[in-house]
Amino acid sequence: MGKHGQLIVHLFKNKMVNKKRRAIEFLSIIVLTIMLCSLVSAVAISLPYHNLNYLKVGPGQTKNVVVGNFQNTGDKDAILDIVLIEGSEIAELTDSNLNSFTVPSGALNVPFHVKVSIPEDAVEGSEYKITIQYKEITVLESTGMITMVESKTISIPVLVEKTEEEPIGISVTWIIVGILVIIILIVIIKFVLKSKETPAK
Repeated sequence: MGKHGQLIVHLFKNKMVNKKRRAIEFLSIIVLTIMLCSLVSAVAISLPYHNLNYLKVGPGQTKNVVVGNFQNTGDKDAILDIVLIEGSEIAELTDSNLNSFTVPSGALNVPFHVKVSIPEDAVEGSEYKITIQYKEITVLESTGMITMVESKTISIPVLVEKTEEEPIGISVTWIIVGILVIIILIVIIKFVLKSKETPAK
């Protein structure tokens, strides 16, 4: 084979090598994209309290509040590992199974509760911050191993400020009792009037 033929063979081999390299790179990009998509969590949380709307609790007060609602737009139940990482001096996570907190598939309003207690000697106007970390965990059925999607944190600003606590439960109870008493009185009055109108035999 002459030099011209060898050159053609060499160019052909280089072309094949380049095609193979491009195919490997293309497949690598696809695999990487799939892996990244699998790491994207379908779980989010809506927060009623933020820098424009502080959670207000007075000195010496304790409140059990819903600090957020989890949403799961995925097609599988999400299992979360939830940890309080800041604000333990005033806050306590009160939901159960914090290391396996379940947000069902398609759920848009799963409440998450925190108990907040402000010391009696806290100065009005002072601020605290509650920071909570949550991670979605996946258990591989074949091996039982646990993998975790990237962790996320949420912060709830707390302002020490006296708030009026309305005894809602007592008010409703008394309203119901009052309505029942009125109904009973009306029935008694009607019965008495009917008895007087009925002529004696």
